[in-house]
Amino acid sequence: MSQGFTKPAVPPRPPKSPFSDCTIIRSPVSASLRPESENIITSSPPPSIPIRRSPIETHAASITDAIQPFELEHSQLGPPTKQPRVNMAPPPRHRGILSSTPSSGDSGASSLKPSARPASQPPPLPTRRATGAELTGVTSSHPSDYTSTGTGLHDRKPMGMSKLPPPPTRTIALGDKLPPPRRPPTPESEDDSGEEDDPKANSVDNMPDTMTSSRRPPVLHFHSVERDEPRIHVHPHSGTFVASGPNVVIGHGEKIKVYDLNVANVPVLALETKDLKVKDAKVTCMEFRPTTVKADQGALLWIGMREGHLFEINIRTGSVIAAKHVAHPHSISHMFRYGRSMITLDEGGKMLVFSPGEDGEDISLQYTQPRIVRVTEKSDFAKLVDGKLWTAARTEHQSHGHQRCPIIRVYDIFNSAVTTGRSLLPTEHVGSVTSATMIPSQRDFVYIGHEEGYISIWSLRTGDDYPKCIEIVRVASSDVLCVEGVNDRLWAGARNGMISAYDVSQKPWLVTNSWEAHSELPVLKLSVNCNAIEKNGKLCVVSVGRDECLRMWDGLLGAAWIGLLFLYLSSGYFDTGGLSQITKCIRANKNIARSVTSQCFLFPGIATPPNLILSSPIPQTMNFSTKH
Repeated sequence: MSQGFTKPAVPPRPPKSPFSDCTIIRSPVSASLRPESENIITSSPPPSIPIRRSPIETHAASITDAIQPFELEHSQLGPPTKQPRVNMAPPPRHRGILSSTPSSGDSGASSLKPSARPASQPPPLPTRRATGAELTGVTSSHPSDYTSTGTGLHDRKPMGMSKLPPPPTRTIALGDKLPPPRRPPTPESEDDSGEEDDPKANSVDNMPDTMTSSRRPPVLHFHSVERDEPRIHVHPHSGTFVASGPNVVIGHGEKIKVYDLNVANVPVLALETKDLKVKDAKVTCMEFRPTTVKADQGALLWIGMREGHLFEINIRTGSVIAAKHVAHPHSISHMFRYGRSMITLDEGGKMLVFSPGEDGEDISLQYTQPRIVRVTEKSDFAKLVDGKLWTAARTEHQSHGHQRCPIIRVYDIFNSAVTTGRSLLPTEHVGSVTSATMIPSQRDFVYIGHEEGYISIWSLRTGDDYPKCIEIVRVASSDVLCVEGVNDRLWAGARNGMISAYDVSQKPWLVTNSWEAHSELPVLKLSVNCNAIEKNGKLCVVSVGRDECLRMWDGLLGAAWIGLLFLYLSSGYFDTGGLSQITKCIRANKNIARSVTSQCFLFPGIATPPNLILSSPIPQTMNFSTKH
């Protein structure tokens, strides 16, 4: 260093100002361009770096963060100093690297213990209760870090492929009874529980026995020479029919067809409503009028129209005998015959009762003055049984406990002193009413068919002369669409096209015959042709199905009875004379009704048909040789 260079003098220290404690930051570039007074910048100490906290310090950290701004505001400002290094807790370890089985001793717990704790002890955090395996497998050197009922969040043992903590479990105190084990439901257990709770399942055990029923269709032919079964078309919805002896009358729309099955299987007479001198009239119902003249029985036909007209014609000639225009203000929906009386019913609930006078003459559509009776309008079901009108509507139901039952109204239409009907309810839950009938051999009971496969039994011999429901029987799983009493059997038509004949004299009922009548289509109506017994010597039952066909059946089930008779005699030997008599009876097509009523014709000593089904098994061979 040269001697001419002298060290500059140090400037004096400025007086202490209020900003002496502030840190002076001088910019080397701006110091030469701006005054010294403008190069002074005041700054506060930098904020502290946030500390990563463990879940246990969360509560204490929230309190510390709230107090820290207040302390910084009142602290003295000083020159910048180097921040001390704070012990921070390590970042939380990933659950995937945690060991599923911690090591013994405190080594496993010490790795989970936080390294820094707040100054003040926070209250314990609420945690889920841990299982016993966790309490024994995870320990801690600081009991205060964990609750007495469970462990911390990071102390739960990972389970499963996803290494998630197990769900919480119930705790049972000492001495408490353990709950029953929960077993997964099986299909068999579900079926058993459903049968116990469902009352319908119990009724399956009381369903009729079908093991010994005959499947042979009892087809009936009126003519002596066997021909093909007649194919008579009947409209399933708007068509109507009526049968008397060999005569069958079909009505649909504006057309009326008359069949004589003794002559041919084609119509012998065809009429239209315009021949009755009415325009655009539609046939809705028909019924034969009773008469004391034997030659006219089954020949005088009443016809009801949609426009409310009534006509009486002779089916042998097709001539109109009498007419009563606008007898009803609404469409005539039902027509009944009871004794020597005729009853007509329209959709509005107006009923006309035509009864013979005191002189005993037959009723006349033109001269007999009918009696008017009011019933419920728009009845879906109506049937005259035992001199009383039974009606029911499909939409009318009454609450019966937790289930609903149809309301059945009964009107005593031949008692002029009674002007209103009585509402009745079945004793159990049943479906809507579809049909009703009586069995000729049991005149004290009425059988009503219902949907869902039920038949209700009503007793007529009560103290107040009104029926009472005494029993409910379920005969099928599908709907019972029609029932009819034939001889000593109850016939029922089902939705699957089957007709079954029930023997109701035993419990449970016995299905003696069951056959497919209408090609798996619903059987809509069953009717008995009573005049066929007197005119043709045969008990005829007529059925109509959704297949639009009318079919006729043997009401005495003679073919099945003869088959059972052969089965009964096959258990032993009999002479050739008895066999020849049976063969001649079958070949000559003898009257089955006569052979049933006088069975001594074939086998003396047999008063009633034996229980052939249960008396002998079905043989493999039949021996017709003479007994030695």
